[in-house]
Order: sequence, then structure tokens, then C-alpha cells
Amino acid sequence: MKSIKFLPLFSLFFFAISTNNIMSFSPQQIAAKVCCRLFGNENVSQEIKEKMQEAHVAFDLSTDNMPIKYINTATRVVTLDQFDSFTWFGTTWFNKESLKDETDQEKIWIIYHEAANKKLNSALKEIRTPLLIGSVTIGALLGGLLLAIRKKCNLPKFLSSNSVITIIAIAPLAKVLYAYLEAHSFEKEADIATARKLIVQGKKDVVEHYLDRLKEMKEILVNKEIKEILDYGKCNSTQSQSIQNQINYLQAVVESSHK
Repeated sequence: MKSIKFLPLFSLFFFAISTNNIMSFSPQQIAAKVCCRLFGNENVSQEIKEKMQEAHVAFDLSTDNMPIKYINTATRVVTLDQFDSFTWFGTTWFNKESLKDETDQEKIWIIYHEAANKKLNSALKEIRTPLLIGSVTIGALLGGLLLAIRKKCNLPKFLSSNSVITIIAIAPLAKVLYAYLEAHSFEKEADIATARKLIVQGKKDVVEHYLDRLKEMKEILVNKEIKEILDYGKCNSTQSQSIQNQINYLQAVVESSHK
């Protein structure tokens, strides 16, 4: 594990970017710039930009600073094109290739959903950003400190191994990454907020179209799961049930709008 030797350098780097005064950028801005390098820095079309502005206005979000990019080819390959869109550190990325196959109604749903995510999760993400950077800093410092102590002292064998040093270094980061993985729990709230907002905006047809699409997806998945049961005697997938839950709560929103 030669990378252990670089932990002190990592600690200095993350300590530097965790201060708000470096290069006049906040950690949020630095993280956003890094993410643009990783995920894509191509600006979206005027059509997508205008629809995003409309969604921001609908959710009472600022339209002054609204970075929107296309996901680059490398990210699409790594994620197997699983994402139509996502928002991180204030920037929203859209899958340019998948958008080509979407109808206008589907594009509106995707865009409003990202705006809803921003509205619901903005406060949480503001907290998580410095928490993530701080955790990486603490982990790197702990790993670097233990490495330095190991060179000066005869530590017990289990504490002197590179694997233990690595675990100590990444433990705080792992905890925060686990918190990021909980983000899926906010998808239901974002879906409901999106549906309600679109209905209020006179775009109930967008919600109903999305529901029809979900039902088609569920039927495809159910047939696939049945085939797996017939072929292998079991099926470990729960995707169809997950989609059914989504259909249920969105259907409830549509029905409540009739009252």
C-alpha cells in the first residue's frame, strides 16, 4: 500500500481546501469545480436551460447562479448510463444522450425533479459538504499521524500494519459516504414535490405520462423477474416492488388533486 505514504500530503490538501479563504473560493465552489472536471463541463442547450429556469422559479429557487452541464462520455460509461440527471454541489448534470430519446413531457419531469431535489436537499447538502471535507481531513491526519508514530515507536503489530492505518484513515470518510448513500430516501419526497408542483402549474399531463411510463417499466421488470424464477428457481431483484411503491404514492398525489 504505497499510497499510505501520501496520506500526510492528502491531509494538507484537504485541510487547505477546507478553509474558506483559499483562492477566494469556498469549499462548495472548489468541490463544484472539481466535479465539473470529473462529470462534465459542457453547457446544456438553451431549451434545457429555459426549462430549468422555469422549474427554479416554480420552486422559488434562485436563477442567478444555476450551473447546468451535460454528463461527459466517461461518466456515462462508468455509470452504464443509469442516470438521466443528478445534482451535486449546486451543479446539475443531464445525460445528453438519454435526453435525445425523451419526450417533452419526460424532459419536464426530469428537470422539475432536479429542481425539487435542490429545494428539499439544499440545506442538507450545505451541511454535508464541509462535513465530507472535514472527515477526509481528519482521516488523513489520523493516518498520517499513526504512520509517523510507527516510524518512531515500536507499536503493537496489529497497529503497525498498513491495512489498519488505511482503515483508520478512511473510517471517518466511510461514515459520511454512508450518509450520502441515504440520499435515495429523499427521492420519494422529491417525486411528490415534483408531482404536486407540476399539477399546480397546470401540467398534470406530465405527471400522468410519467405514471404510465412507470407502469410500463414495472410490467417489463415483472416479466423479467418471472423468467428468472422459472429459469433459476429464485429472483433476488426487488425493482418491480420499488417501482410499484413509486406508482402508489404518485397515484395518490394525482387522485388527491381531483378532490
